[in-house]
Amino acid sequence: MNFVPHRFMADLADTDMELRRRLVSALGREAILDTPDDLLAYACDALVDAPPPVVVVLPRSAADVAMTVRIAASFERSITARGAATGMTGGAVAVPGGILLSTVRMNHILEIDPAHRRARVQPGVVTLDLTYAAAPYGLFFAPDPASERICTIGGNFATNAAGPHAFAYGATAEQVLAIEYVDASGDIRQSNLDDGGIDVCSILAGSEGTLGIVTCLDVRLRKAPESICIGVASFPDLESAIEASTAIRERCTAVVALELLDELALMAIAATSTSPYPRNAKAVLLIEFAGLLEDTRESEDRAEALVRRYAADSWVSTHTVAEAQRLWSGRHDVRKALSRISPDLMVCDLAVPRSRLVQAVRAIAAIAKQHRLRCSTVGHLGDGGLHPILLYDRTDIDENAAVESASNEMLEAMLTLGGGAGEYGIGFTKREIVYQQRDATDRAALHRLHHALDPQQRFNPEKLLPPRELEHA
Repeated sequence: MNFVPHRFMADLADTDMELRRRLVSALGREAILDTPDDLLAYACDALVDAPPPVVVVLPRSAADVAMTVRIAASFERSITARGAATGMTGGAVAVPGGILLSTVRMNHILEIDPAHRRARVQPGVVTLDLTYAAAPYGLFFAPDPASERICTIGGNFATNAAGPHAFAYGATAEQVLAIEYVDASGDIRQSNLDDGGIDVCSILAGSEGTLGIVTCLDVRLRKAPESICIGVASFPDLESAIEASTAIRERCTAVVALELLDELALMAIAATSTSPYPRNAKAVLLIEFAGLLEDTRESEDRAEALVRRYAADSWVSTHTVAEAQRLWSGRHDVRKALSRISPDLMVCDLAVPRSRLVQAVRAIAAIAKQHRLRCSTVGHLGDGGLHPILLYDRTDIDENAAVESASNEMLEAMLTLGGGAGEYGIGFTKREIVYQQRDATDRAALHRLHHALDPQQRFNPEKLLPPRELEHA
């Protein structure tokens, strides 16, 4: 999928060299990438191709970010912040003539405060690294998106990423207690939930770097549970699995994750390794219980009874760490498994009210069938997140067009059901569909907020909202 922006398109080549010289003078040669090969490496995210940025900046501190923002303003250039670029919506690619600011060197865990169960981190810290660092204190960082082994906390904050355990613990925004950020004037500012007043943390969460560039975050750590149990139930069809998940969610108090895998995902996993799941299953629920030992045991027993009531073919459970990791590994590696049976994948990111999950999977299957595409649907049933994965060949023009149409139609179907885009962000690939579903009052309010915090629209332009003359908002 290609990025075709329509702002900042003037011929800026005559000032490119001076811009680079200013940045080198201010930040040092080691902080600047400007060779064609280097720039090309920053011209895409996990799915979207874009024109290369005019320069890549690698700051180490908030002061470096502030200086970059001020220099960008003096040259009337846009600036796009980027974490690990694991997103699939074009949210972390620059527009032509724009500066790309990578947080790859802002990757330090500055403090872990076990007494208050919090940590201070730079935005480039890899998500899973924080949980590893907190583990010796009996703590963990709750957000666990599928890319947690490579994605960054700053990127998670930018899209308000979630993961399987968001059902119990909340998405990234709910873990952030304070932020330091650089505003559109190039000033370094702080916002702390303890200070009262306007909650700037929540305003910037999910804004994909369009309202400010976060340079430091104080995040909540949680106490590791006394007991963890993983249960796996197989079903004859997806709808039975979904109905069972509803009963488990309502009646098992210790459940913290409810994951769905469909038949195609299970076949792909079985083809690439020794599958931890039952063979020939049409659908699988992966269920995690956590808390006091007595509570997890009670929920485990109740869940077994419930899944059998909803026609489960099998049930297994474990309390051992090694076996739990093996069961989770299959869920985490779904994309890798599917990529071995298809040259290309399009991972759709959808959310729907949990009461509409059955209708949602029916709509997804119908759309995929209409476009003659193979589709694997996995998801987080705890909070209604679904990830249809379309298998295709990007060198096939017809399949390319079918995938783009199908992914848009799936998003529109979720909006009709009262849902919408999920946890991967909106970027520019989803912005038109999501925007058109908002009423005029919401649109005007969003544009006014954007104008108030970034009057010149220099922070990550073309994302979240379609370009619009702000005075008409």
